[in-house]
Order: sequence, then structure tokens, then C-alpha cells
Amino acid sequence: RNDEILSMAKENGIPCDGVVWKINDLAEGEKLGGTAHHFLNAVAFKPSDVEAETELIDIELSMGRTGVLTPVAIFKPVELEGTEIERASLHNVSVMNAMLGHNPLKGQKIWVCKKNQIIPQITRAEIVEFFDDSQRIFKKQFMKCPICGEHLSVKESDSGVLNFVCDNPDCEGKLVTRLDHFLGIKGLNVKGLSKMTLSKLIDWGWLNNKLDVYMLKDHRAEWIKKPGFGVASVDKILTAIENSKKDVDLAPFISSLGIPLVGKTVAKEIVKHFGSWESFRNDGVGGDWTTIKGFGEEMDRAINQFDYSEADMLAKSFAFAETKVQEDDKFAGVTFCVTGKLKIFKKRDDLKADIESKGGKMTSTVSSKTTYLVTNTPDSGTEKNKQAQKLGIPIITEEDYLKL
Repeated sequence: RNDEILSMAKENGIPCDGVVWKINDLAEGEKLGGTAHHFLNAVAFKPSDVEAETELIDIELSMGRTGVLTPVAIFKPVELEGTEIERASLHNVSVMNAMLGHNPLKGQKIWVCKKNQIIPQITRAEIVEFFDDSQRIFKKQFMKCPICGEHLSVKESDSGVLNFVCDNPDCEGKLVTRLDHFLGIKGLNVKGLSKMTLSKLIDWGWLNNKLDVYMLKDHRAEWIKKPGFGVASVDKILTAIENSKKDVDLAPFISSLGIPLVGKTVAKEIVKHFGSWESFRNDGVGGDWTTIKGFGEEMDRAINQFDYSEADMLAKSFAFAETKVQEDDKFAGVTFCVTGKLKIFKKRDDLKADIESKGGKMTSTVSSKTTYLVTNTPDSGTEKNKQAQKLGIPIITEEDYLKL
């Protein structure tokens, strides 16, 4: 039956990586309960990933924002699940060694698949004990940073994972990646400063750190004469840079700094507890973060050991938007599901932010854990409305929500 469903999906061009069977009785399913990870009223069937045999050609290194380089396997192209693949991430040195052995070789026989029919991955490899030295990929010259050419070392993280790390603190690759993260969509979201543009600004000697971004206006006269730029494009970028200092939300600013393990979601959680930069620096950094739900020892170490000298200087010139620290948990343990068009809140994200600011959560589906279904058409026959009615979940409007 499972194979028949997968075959039907494939014949009809429907992406499908498995089948989930659920008990067709809500009350009976509720009795089974669940774990912290999943409900016990269903079972999933996952077919084995289709493998293809190929040969390893090389291993390239891709630098992330923290200066850690990720090994990427390059192999002879193979077709899988309707697409041709020739690259797959090896994640880190530990995974690379476990997958390919301690001596990855050119021409080494490997097997690859597409996990969940999407992500290329090496599943296994033929380990050869005797080989020609010319086949080695892991040589002395491999231990040079592919970006700056300086020494590359293998360092063990606090969790015991081995990584390639560039020892050059001024590595351009690290800088352009850090700046791209700082100014990109996961950070301050400054329009016009692509990675390519940032690379040029670094090459011209105008960018050496995040602070230099706000000194680019001093180079305007020279910049507008550069090939590919002009008065309009340069002024547009400079305006976006200046505007990025005004009415700055604290969470994106913290996320932009490149603190290991601290992205947008974690930054929002930090802001819930520390409503200003000063509070975060004085009361948060140096404290015990493990007392906060969701923060473990590694995150505690990452936040407390990060160098904030550059961030502190940036913060002095930024005008942060007012942030309200969560003082009460009015909606603690309360889960909302929202469906249909909104009238009072402009965007669904605005309603989500309001719910989270009061300690609540918003989910995309109606389940036994949902406390309220918010909809402006409570009498409609939508699936979420029907599900809420079956489970006895209160259905409220936006007006009702505000009264809460």
C-alpha cells in the first residue's frame, strides 16, 4: 500500500518522501497521548533513499560567518530523483573523516543520495588502504586558507567536533562573510550592499570592520567614479546605511553581530528578558544563561565569551527602538492558531509578535494543544473551524482576542 501511494505520487509529479498513516478517530487518537516530540496516533513510512555510485573529484572549502570552513565534496555528476547533482556538504572534519576515512582520495568510489529527495549527501565510501600519494586530497597545500592563503588548522569545538579554521584574524573571507551577515536579511537588512559589492569595498581598502560601514560616506567622491557605480546607486546605498542606524530593533542588531549559535529566534528570546542593549550587556553577558528555557551550556559559553568591543561602539551611534521587556506572562501556556484575513492587525506577523510579547505561542495548525482559534469568520466551514469545533476549542475574533 505504501509503495502504491509513492508510485502514484511519482506518476503524477507530486513530491513525496513518505506516507503518514493516522487513526481515523480523533477521540481514540487523543487517548493515545504523545511524547515531547510527536503524537502517538500516527505512524510514518519512509522509503530507503535511492543511492547512486560515483567518484570523488575534489573537496572544496566554503567559509561561514564565524571563520569555520565547511568541506564540500565535488564528484562526477549523477542523476538522482530527476536532477543532476555533483556537490554535497561534508559538514565538518569529523563527518568527513567518518565518511571518507582520514585520507580522502581523488577517484575514491562513493555512493550518494538525496535526503528527503532534496539534499545531496554522501552515504558511504570505499576506504582504500593502499594508494598513490598523488591521489591524496588532504595535503600540506590543502592546509592553506582558500581565500587568504594563510595557514589553516583543524580545531576541536567545545562539543568535540573537528573543524577547519583559518588562523588569519584579518582573513578577507571572514570579513566579507561577517559583513554580509551583519548587513543582510538576518541582520540589519541594508539594501544594496551585496557580497560582491562588499568584496570590492574591501579590495579598495575602505572596509576593515563593521564600524567602517558607517564611514563609507567619506569615500563617496571616489566611489561614484568606480566602474559599475554612479551617483544614484552610491547615494542610495549610503542613505540605506544611514537609515539602518535609526529606530533599530534590538533583536536584529544582536542577531547581526555574529555571536555563535545566536540567530534571529534566539535574539528575540534575549530581548524578551533584556529590553535594552545596556541591560543585555550589563545584566545578561557574564550571567548564567542556562537558567533561561532553551539556553544550554554551549549557548551560555558563546554569549559570554564573545568579543563585544566593536558592538559596543556601534551601539553608541545607533538609535534603538523602544523595547518592552516581558513583565507578565498573561498568555503563558496559551497557544493561538490564526486563520483567514485579519482586519485589526495589518499583518499576521504583527499579531504573532503581540502574542509572543505576552508569553503566548502561535501555531499554524489546530490540535488538542491549541487554546484558541482566532478568525474573523467564526461561522465559516473551513477545516480549521471544523477541527476546533470537534475538539471543543474556543473560536474567537480579533476583537475577542484584544479583550483577553
